[in-house]
Amino acid sequence: SRGTTVDIGAEALVDGVAVPLDFGTPFDTFAPESATANEAVSEAARRNRLSLMFLLEAEGFANYRKEWWHFTLPTDPAPPSWDYPITE
Repeated sequence: SRGTTVDIGAEALVDGVAVPLDFGTPFDTFAPESATANEAVSEAARRNRLSLMFLLEAEGFANYRKEWWHFTLPTDPAPPSWDYPITE
């Protein structure tokens, strides 16, 4: 881990009345439909994916095109990797 990547789950993204937004697939679904620009999902899901991407890109993050939820903050030089066990 370098601490520069974030995965944003759909359950955390809601509309004005706390209804989860439609992104076409659940978070961490590794299917072709999870690609950010996949046209097999609904128009609302495509719109939500693009809105999320544009908002995060405006803050300097880059989307991984195969996962609508995956964003990385590019840094130069890259920070060192950390390898720590994660426990609850």
